[in-house]
Amino acid sequence: MEKLVELGLVKAIGISNCTKERIEEIYEKAKIKPAIHQFENHPYLQQEELCEYCHKLGIQITAYSPLGTSDFKQENPSLLKDPVILEIAKKHNVSPAQILIKWSIQRGNVVIPKAVKPEHIKDNFECLKVKLTEEDMKQIATLDRNFHFVNPIDFWNIDLFGEANKK
Repeated sequence: MEKLVELGLVKAIGISNCTKERIEEIYEKAKIKPAIHQFENHPYLQQEELCEYCHKLGIQITAYSPLGTSDFKQENPSLLKDPVILEIAKKHNVSPAQILIKWSIQRGNVVIPKAVKPEHIKDNFECLKVKLTEEDMKQIATLDRNFHFVNPIDFWNIDLFGEANKK
């Protein structure tokens, strides 16, 4: 990937789904440091330590699955139906999706919510008009439960996040 930067074919290098330890390994060996790190990040999986580490290194975070996902297991919890999120959405007179997207943006992240319908895309952009209060952010912080909606160990038996021995 560094060669692609040197050749001018790409401007920067990004990483995805790396733990803090993996980022440390990359930093020890890489001449060109990653500019962005994409990983699952939402109120149920806030990954504060990883976020702080990335910010400290100047690595921009791209949060995928900011709304959670229903693509995998039906028994998964729903961020869009979480009582705290619903209460905050009602208070601001916006959708739960807008609250979830704004929460991530307000934390300094780039977000990539899945939206294919024009009305959902427009709705997502409307979150920029919302300003979550410090109290809203604190309430959302209480939702962290270290829950992955997307975990490769469930599908491909790949322990990407080093969690197999923690169970």
